[in-house]
Amino acid sequence: MFVTSVVAPFLGVNCYIVAATEPPGPGAEARRPCILVDAGLGAAAPLADKLAELSLEPAAMLVTHGHPDHVLGLPSVLDRWRIPAYLDRRDHWWLSDPVGSLGPELAAVMGQALAGRAWTPPQVTEPGAAPAAMAGLTVTAIPAPGHTQGSTLWQITGGNDVHVFTGDVLFASGVGRTDLAGGDQTVMDGTLATVIPALPAEASVHPGHGPSSTVARELATNPFLG
Repeated sequence: MFVTSVVAPFLGVNCYIVAATEPPGPGAEARRPCILVDAGLGAAAPLADKLAELSLEPAAMLVTHGHPDHVLGLPSVLDRWRIPAYLDRRDHWWLSDPVGSLGPELAAVMGQALAGRAWTPPQVTEPGAAPAAMAGLTVTAIPAPGHTQGSTLWQITGGNDVHVFTGDVLFASGVGRTDLAGGDQTVMDGTLATVIPALPAEASVHPGHGPSSTVARELATNPFLG
């Protein structure tokens, strides 16, 4: 498998590109399919540049959760590529008013970022509607509530490679906060105690912010697990 990312300029969201094999690179006669994960504000242009460089064409967008920093780029991405996007229904409400859904402090930050930009809620579909096979890869949606009600781990498998895109549920040496609307620490504790240990130990972990890791490393060293 091949995984790379661009970092959205607003709040440093990792926006991933996932392909079944090494991409052909610039100048290829035909683009190969790939999957995108998360769409931070300002990600569409750097994603387009990276996809052109790699000669890849997106087939779908997987969204880990509905927090504004992970979805504000969705309208631009979906306008550009016209691909299906999958987000758990319990987080769809974030799309109707991403700024108003936050507390006053964060709403002020988001409002500045969106100044002068019209917001049209993007069309998304529930993870259960996502095909199990896409772009030559096997895709599994794993509910992981707590950070938000609809937080989802997207496990993508190709051959012997397993990669899990954890959004803001699990980071390298950290976990997501639960003090925003829809967060629940008790539910998050359950996710961390049952969902994370059930992941394949050899799987790579690709969080919504910061560096990647592995399930085995996090189970052994993450102070919030175990």
